[in-house]
Amino acid sequence: MKATVTRKDLAAALSIAASASSVRSSHPVLQAIRLQAEGSALNLMGCDGEMWATADCPANVEADGAVCVQQKLLSEIVA
Repeated sequence: MKATVTRKDLAAALSIAASASSVRSSHPVLQAIRLQAEGSALNLMGCDGEMWATADCPANVEADGAVCVQQKLLSEIVA
């Protein structure tokens, strides 16, 4: 996966996806944000096991792919 996005667009999408991500969970994957690069967008999805939130931001995608990143770490990097 390789994608280029603006910090402003990523921060806006992350705030939406992070609203559904659980910060305290016995399942580490529920503390993560899934980033999926495809076409001309980067999709971010957060889930706490009961609800989920997803947001797209425009991106220059050079290679499609997906990865899960801890929401807290990603928020600190983007901030």
